[in-house]
Amino acid sequence: MTLTIDLEKLFPVLFVIFAVVAIVVVIAFVVDWLRRAFRRLFWRRRSELSWQDVERRWQVVDNLMKSGELVSLRLAVVEADKILDEVLKSLSMPGTTFAERLKFASHKYYRLKKVWRAHKIRNRLAHETTFNLQKGQARSAVKEFYRALREIGAVK
Repeated sequence: MTLTIDLEKLFPVLFVIFAVVAIVVVIAFVVDWLRRAFRRLFWRRRSELSWQDVERRWQVVDNLMKSGELVSLRLAVVEADKILDEVLKSLSMPGTTFAERLKFASHKYYRLKKVWRAHKIRNRLAHETTFNLQKGQARSAVKEFYRALREIGAVK
């Protein structure tokens, strides 16, 4: 028993599969872009804090991270936490603390659940005098805060 492959019939099938996959990828990209654009438009209308202000403040966090000094890294994590808190306040997220606002926002923006680890690092910085922040911890915390701001539509 031999297996023969008819290439004339195989190429159209492969082409259709490739075309379907390409179309799905393009649609996913467009949907993600539209989702971010609508969030950004929605956020501009409701907030007294403009996205330009957020990006300007985020540039300060970036500069602190680039310096690489321990004090600057600590300050960058705390400032990133403050920026996200102010954005959540400007979106009228209910709660008296950042943790309450973040918990509520996590139901609407699912990816915000990853910010908890970064917020815990910020809390340790603020409340534990002996906490030794590593550069990798600071980078990952700031990266999570930035991803949260992107998810909300506060930064590009």
